[in-house]
Amino acid sequence: MLASSGLTLRVYDNTGLAGKPALATTTPSLAFTLPGNKFNGAWSAGLSGTVAFPPGSAGVYEFDCAFANTTMAFVWVDGHLVCQDGNAYSPDAADVDNPLPVNIFRDASRGTVSELPLRAHVYYNALAHPSVQIQSVKE
Repeated sequence: MLASSGLTLRVYDNTGLAGKPALATTTPSLAFTLPGNKFNGAWSAGLSGTVAFPPGSAGVYEFDCAFANTTMAFVWVDGHLVCQDGNAYSPDAADVDNPLPVNIFRDASRGTVSELPLRAHVYYNALAHPSVQIQSVKE
């Protein structure tokens, strides 16, 4: 899966995705590094944009997300929860849309439509975890 025009990563110095971001950047990849114990050990991050799905896999795509020492983390594609870190709660397998069927179709005005919105929220609080490592979302 490729980011079609880059993904926006916003990092906040609080655990509520609130206020002005302490860091805002664009990344071409779903793999990203977060600030560890910066911001007094409490922060949140949001990743958003669109992702393009290559043809193949009969329109069904599976997501393999890897999180390290998060307090909570969630990844949605087109509003479908595809991954979460299991720290806040462990949903039943039937409650997660992974693998996700993606309807790639041809549109007369837009050509082949194979892009969907992606959103990920990652939260960290040092009171819950003594340290944080590199965190990533992988295809």
